[in-house]
Amino acid sequence: MRTIDFKPGQRQFALNLVLGISAFVTLSLLSPAMAQTSPAPTLGIQHSNDRATATTPTWTALPGAGKDIGAGGPSGALWVISTMTAANGFSVFRWANNAWMGVPSTGAERLDVDPQGNAWIVDNKGAVQRHDGSKWVPVAGIHASDIGVGADGSVWAVGSQPFDAGGFGIYRANGSGWTQMPGAAVRIDVDPRGAAWIVNKLGEVFRWGGNAWVAVLGIKARDVGIGADGSVFVLGVDDKVYRWSGSAWVAREGSARNITVNAAGVPYAVTDAGVIYQGVK
Repeated sequence: MRTIDFKPGQRQFALNLVLGISAFVTLSLLSPAMAQTSPAPTLGIQHSNDRATATTPTWTALPGAGKDIGAGGPSGALWVISTMTAANGFSVFRWANNAWMGVPSTGAERLDVDPQGNAWIVDNKGAVQRHDGSKWVPVAGIHASDIGVGADGSVWAVGSQPFDAGGFGIYRANGSGWTQMPGAAVRIDVDPRGAAWIVNKLGEVFRWGGNAWVAVLGIKARDVGIGADGSVFVLGVDDKVYRWSGSAWVAREGSARNITVNAAGVPYAVTDAGVIYQGVK
């Protein structure tokens, strides 16, 4: 493993749910003041596929439109990267008082939420920043393409430089800089014990075993999300939702492009069309 020291001054899920209905409504996130506060519609889902069948609603649409979403912290803090353009990506919003509230930023492409309920973002230049509750603080020493924060505070990132056929380099924050870990990935999240789960460019899923990556077989995935309770969800290359049972991947209703999981194990997802959904554990 290679350790990279921080250098002062450096910065840094549609649910195309397979619905038994013919249409759905996309609620555009225009501004915090226009965020919908009325109860969101609840969607019932049925699959002809015998892997996943639902007779009760499992996903509820939230107002707004997003590109990525993150949840975390004991109070279930929810952050979203909207579809509104910003200088270095897209505007960032936080769910508060049943509405999306804008959080001033220069923009973001990817995000996750730490144990304190604050967002860590990656912008379109690879710069990483974390929110301290009042402002964005640059995180030096890395240019990233994805970020993951565990319930124990462990921070892992996927770099921005190609590493091998699996994607980009993998890094772990060590308190004073970043340590390059073995392997390569395109998506990352972190479990409650501080171990990263990754998806590589080939769709393979691995978890960090302490000394080496351990393959988690039975799935080809696009994204991974982990809750503080240990719940692990992925989006397959078929864009469908799967939950890890501890020994196998179990198909869930719906499909999406980006996914996150809150501390209670409840998944949230964003569709290709930008629709934001809250699932059930």
